[in-house]
Amino acid sequence: MNNSEHEELATSACSACGKSLCNPVFGLGRQFERTIISSDDSLDEVEVIDANVIAEYCSAACLNSKRDELLAQENIRPTYPDIGKAVTCSRCGDPVDVTKFHMAWIEEETEYHEFVVTPINVDVLAVACNRCVPPSRVTQIDY
Repeated sequence: MNNSEHEELATSACSACGKSLCNPVFGLGRQFERTIISSDDSLDEVEVIDANVIAEYCSAACLNSKRDELLAQENIRPTYPDIGKAVTCSRCGDPVDVTKFHMAWIEEETEYHEFVVTPINVDVLAVACNRCVPPSRVTQIDY
């Protein structure tokens, strides 16, 4: 990492302890996404059309210390859904068809390099049905 990248990250602070962020960055976010199920042996794809960072942390320990509190503020209980076409809404318990756009809460480990953000690991913590979290106008477009 060159100095300009370090300085760029240093402008952000950990949401738990206040330390300057440097690679890797651990984050908690929400995004409208859908899963494109592969018809062959290739991996399924996740298409994201609207994403927001809720908080960023300097370490996994800082993220772990705040995860439950932040999810409670979002009125979400973590369910850690498996990959599959239908999963359970973390608010009402109804099924969520993940092949349709829906809200998902994620935690991720990423690296920043100049203007490129590279995900290292992404885990889905919870999903919500469109009744509990209505889709934005962007997600209502039929792709």
